[in-house]
Amino acid sequence: MGIFERLKQMAKSEVSDIKRVLRETDGSPRAAAEADERERQRLIAEAEAELARGDAPAGADASMDVDVARGAAMWGPSAESRTASGAAPAAPAAVGEAYPRDIREAYAVLELPLGSDRQAVAQALVTLEERFRDPRFQADPKLAAMAAERTALARAAWGRLDGWLATA
Repeated sequence: MGIFERLKQMAKSEVSDIKRVLRETDGSPRAAAEADERERQRLIAEAEAELARGDAPAGADASMDVDVARGAAMWGPSAESRTASGAAPAAPAAVGEAYPRDIREAYAVLELPLGSDRQAVAQALVTLEERFRDPRFQADPKLAAMAAERTALARAAWGRLDGWLATA
């Protein structure tokens, strides 16, 4: 399994987990905790079974290194390497060019495609803030903390993108 397939699988798992928690919090907190434990045990068993099967072929390490190098080349330099080299942030001329890692991550947090403009970034922040201000999050302290964390991440991503797009 390549790194991108694994990342896709992990993202789907996270979304499913959030949906499940939201569905189950309408009931008792004990039921949600029991469901969390069942899901955790299922994931552990699945990971152990995958390790026991030994799905990786003999040359998996070499092919994984190639996948990582290809992915790194596609995604572009990180913020640290840009700062070290003294390169100024600039918007790529085309979507095919590499965006800095912190900018890609900020677009992902705001659930936007790469290259979205400042207006779309601002609208995405408003949409996410409205989503996590929902009263069902406030009923459960665990969900309220998760909503506050997601809102803080969205605001930080908006600040990063707004500043980056202003200099572009």
